[in-house]
Amino acid sequence: LSVLNDPRQPGDVPDCLARFREGAQTLHYEVSRMRADGTPVWVSVTQSPLTDLSGALLGASSIARDITDRRQAEHQRGILMNELNHRVKNSLAVVQAIASQTLRGDISLPEARVAFSERLRVLARAHDLLVTSNWSGTDLASVIEATVEPHKGGQSRFSISGPYVALRPQIAVTFCLALHELCTNAAKYGALSVPEGRVDITWTVTESADKARLWWQWTESGGPPVNAPVRKGFGSSLIEQVLPMELFGEVTVTYPATGVVCILDSPLPGLDP
Repeated sequence: LSVLNDPRQPGDVPDCLARFREGAQTLHYEVSRMRADGTPVWVSVTQSPLTDLSGALLGASSIARDITDRRQAEHQRGILMNELNHRVKNSLAVVQAIASQTLRGDISLPEARVAFSERLRVLARAHDLLVTSNWSGTDLASVIEATVEPHKGGQSRFSISGPYVALRPQIAVTFCLALHELCTNAAKYGALSVPEGRVDITWTVTESADKARLWWQWTESGGPPVNAPVRKGFGSSLIEQVLPMELFGEVTVTYPATGVVCILDSPLPGLDP
């Protein structure tokens, strides 16, 4: 018990004898103390009065249990719950934005229902990727492979090549959603709308004296001639505004007759916030 009554750490150990004289039967409390080697320890203390046959107080018994592991587990659980709460709120905000943008404009209700469901599936796919890494992040190639998989049609319609690039969770989610919009547009109007169409996805990382940059490109070929859209909706906003904002970069989308070309030029994202 010397660790509990260390005079260098006063203030949170009650005067048990005074409390017992006032009629208390038992005292139970948890206290943080320092071991002799300087490491912290949490202990759970139960104190009971010791009396003679007449009931006169003679002293007190104390039982102390080391609960350091339990307190650390409770602290960790609190951190995890706060993190989960933060992620759920972020996910709900993304769903709300998807719903709002999907239902905006002159899209019919059946079309909106299909588009909304597909976008939610992409969001779920991105979350699946992040769960495997305990939400510490993922990499660009994994994001691309997972997002384009439903659009392959059992064929090798995508050529994907580039070095390893780590992505933070929020950037990975945004990349999944943006890439899904490119795939959807290609399936409706571009290279993925015909059997012979192909999509090349390539990226490189360039190093300079003070920073590294990511150059990412989507190129369609073999599809019908394309034209720039007359009206830009959620997909265009996500690709041309949200994605570059998340990455502090620039996105350009062009519509040559051979197929859509989308280029992203940004600082290398990495896993650091």
